[in-house]
Amino acid sequence: MENYDCIIIGAGPAGLSSALYLSRAGKKTLILGNIYDSTCAKAGMIWNYPPLKDGVSGIDWVKSALEHAKKFGSVNITENAVEIKKEKKEFIVKTNSLKEFRSKAVVIATGSAHKKAGIKGEKELLYKGVSYCAVCDAPLFKDKDIILYGSGPRIGSSAVLLKNIVRKLVVITPEKELGIESNYLNEIKKSSNTAVITDKRIKEIEGKERVESIVLENGDKITCKGVFIEMGSVPSSIIAESIGIKTNERGEIKVKYPEMKTNVKGIFSAGDVTEGVKQIGKAVGDGINSAMSVLMFLKSS
Repeated sequence: MENYDCIIIGAGPAGLSSALYLSRAGKKTLILGNIYDSTCAKAGMIWNYPPLKDGVSGIDWVKSALEHAKKFGSVNITENAVEIKKEKKEFIVKTNSLKEFRSKAVVIATGSAHKKAGIKGEKELLYKGVSYCAVCDAPLFKDKDIILYGSGPRIGSSAVLLKNIVRKLVVITPEKELGIESNYLNEIKKSSNTAVITDKRIKEIEGKERVESIVLENGDKITCKGVFIEMGSVPSSIIAESIGIKTNERGEIKVKYPEMKTNVKGIFSAGDVTEGVKQIGKAVGDGINSAMSVLMFLKSS
């Protein structure tokens, strides 16, 4: 069984950033996970991460981050962790091929996945006008006609962000999902460039090379240049359950900021699998914070 100072579960921005700082500090670091499985790798072009003013593809971002971490000694094994066990003062992490690795500390950085709406044309037009992140992609649709579709706690804030950028915004969602308690609904309804539809759903997203229109379930068609789908996200926190790590009602791992400590001593968590906004910049910061906490933990243990 191979021994490491720290095992990082997840090969996205949070995990790779944590690995970089740990390996640069001379710690033997293992990254379990495939960069191609990360949400970042599937993100198309990234425009909101400084100083990449000309943008970079998500897969190029994670490839570069992995090579950076490996340059300083991090090891990457493209297997998924399925279980964490505690043995005295150390942890044993088991992978899907039943291999086991031992470490003094663990960072869970398994990320989250966007919920899909399951609409015809959604998959085919992804990155061609279909987006799951208003914060990421809203500026790309400046002065265009846009649809925002979905439900959940973030759709209200997404609508307020979009209405200030696009030419015309049509929000299709149950009215209660806009966050009446936060006054999102009132602000949206007062906007001259925004319409709200609460009694119909999208049946299909149409377009040849890019999004051209949507078709509602009653047959009505609305022309548009983009469709933002906001159904929330699903944190990949199943691995945390194997050792009793606490999560919130959405399944996100609870951590103590800024140390990124979980309720299990020696296990830290970072990135989209934890509470908070789902952005690369935040994930990188979480990863760095988790690495610093691991270094302190290793020094004191």
